[in-house]
This record gives sequence, C-alpha cells and structure tokens, in this order.
Amino acid sequence: MLGFGEEGDSSARFAWGPDKLLTSLSLGVCRQSGCRPVRRIRIPRKESQLRLRCQPSGPGPALNAYAKSQGEEIRIIAGAANGGAALVVQPEAKFKAPIDFKGKKVATPQLGNTQDISCRAWLASGGLKITQLGGDAQVLPTQNPDQLSLFQQKKIDAVWTVEPWVSRLETEAGGKVLVEEPDTATTVLVSSVKFLKEKRDLARKFWQAHRELTEWI
Repeated sequence: MLGFGEEGDSSARFAWGPDKLLTSLSLGVCRQSGCRPVRRIRIPRKESQLRLRCQPSGPGPALNAYAKSQGEEIRIIAGAANGGAALVVQPEAKFKAPIDFKGKKVATPQLGNTQDISCRAWLASGGLKITQLGGDAQVLPTQNPDQLSLFQQKKIDAVWTVEPWVSRLETEAGGKVLVEEPDTATTVLVSSVKFLKEKRDLARKFWQAHRELTEWI
C-alpha cells in the first residue's frame, strides 16, 4: 500500500507505511492512527506543482489506458495485490454456471474496471451474449456501498466485487461466494511514460517504497 501526504508545505510529500492498516491515506488520519513514515520521498520545491503520474491501479483500467494510447502513455512497473475478488450470489440462489444467470442482474464496481471485465468474460464463456447495457444478463456498474444495499433488498441477483465488500456481502446480507479469483491480479503500480523518462530516479524511489510496504503487509 502506497500513500502520499504533505508535511509542512507543498515542497515535501512522503510515502507512508502504517504500523497498523489504514482506512484513509490522509496524513491527518495517519498521525491519529499512530503511523510512522518508513520511507520518505522528497520532491524539490521547484517540482512541487508536478502532477505525479505514478499510482496504484486495477489491471483493467491500466490495460485500457495502454490500448487507447497505443502503448505510448502508460507502463506497469510493479504488481501490488492478487486475489480478494469474487462473485457473490444471493443466499437462496441455485446458480452453478454462467448459463444460470440468463435474465439475471449482476453488479460490478465500475464499467471497464477489473471486476467488470472478469464478470463479463465469465458470463460470455458460458455462452451468454453480454452487451454494455444488456444482453442475456444485465451487468450493472454500481458503486460498492450501493451494491450492498441493493443486494440486501434483493434488487440484484449477484455482485462481482473486491474486499472488503465480498466479506460484507457475506456477513451482512448472507451472500454466498460462487466464484473466487485467488490468483488474479487486482492491483498494480502504474506510471506514465513521461514520468519514467523525466523523473526516473524519483520513479525508482516510489517503486522501492512500494515494494517495501507491500512486503511488510
């Protein structure tokens, strides 16, 4: 996990590693939670207005950006997390295979994100015709908090999402995991090509901090 905060003024920004897991990456919360900086990455004042192009991303959006730019604008420079994604169905559901979802509604976090792509590919692998807005089954891009409430109200039949929402759907709505993705990459560290070319030393420091924090977690 790699986060950024400010200390003093805009001339200094840091990567922070937690003594305990964070629910927010803001420096104020970091201080309140008793966290400590494990690796500092100082940006000179003359570069304080630089919009850094090095951040975590889902593999889906990263590949989409790569394709749209024809490989000219983005690079994956490190992995970050595998697993944590799953298809959760209603407790009384008898679903066993993609074909069982014909005429059903499945929520995903966002159109084109990693779980949305996985969901559409899995349904299509079972012979269902899936379009952006409909098809044999409806894939509905829905924000995670809304997924839970809609699932509880039985307005959707399943959700393909990531933790902690998988666990919340199980514990708060009685959902059952039908498909797990334990080995699928869910987060990577990406950088713009421009950032790698112009600030390669800084990009290497971000990579090193990311590696240390990921190994610690």
